[in-house]
Amino acid sequence: MNDNDINMLIALADENKAEMINWQLFIPIGIQAIRTFYTRNLAKKNQPKVHHTQDSLKLIYGKEISFCYKILSQCFEEADFLTSNNGHITLSQFKEIIRETTLLTPKEKNLLIRLQKSETIKYQEFPDMLYNVRYEIAVSEMMDYNMNDIAMFIRQEFAKEDNDGSGMIQIIHCNEALKRCK
Repeated sequence: MNDNDINMLIALADENKAEMINWQLFIPIGIQAIRTFYTRNLAKKNQPKVHHTQDSLKLIYGKEISFCYKILSQCFEEADFLTSNNGHITLSQFKEIIRETTLLTPKEKNLLIRLQKSETIKYQEFPDMLYNVRYEIAVSEMMDYNMNDIAMFIRQEFAKEDNDGSGMIQIIHCNEALKRCK
């Protein structure tokens, strides 16, 4: 699996506020996604290649993303006003706003949160963030593996991260387990 594949799978993880997931519930969902990607990729092999660029997706999603940003910018600006009033919000504020909106899919929400590498977010960059997330979703591809073997391998890797046997692991450990499955 490549990093994009891992990001797509992690976006499916439904973590709680402590960023923990029940990995035993997640694996069947992840395997189903892998099967879907695999089937889609087999179908793609028989069709001529079409190269989508981020610019072409901006034409498709431009109005929708602008509308989404217009609505969410009110939340971003309010959070910014309450803290620094400098065009930035904290990562925790960003997560809260993104998780509470109904304008984004669960996969978009999770990817937007996962891809943040800084503790502060310049919220004027949100439209580009959302374009990048949608682009990543649109071009995700999966390698050709035997699904039963990969399911067993993924379960083994997740079990290694479940140190207390509770069935819950942190999302960062989910990422590490999936990276070992490359």
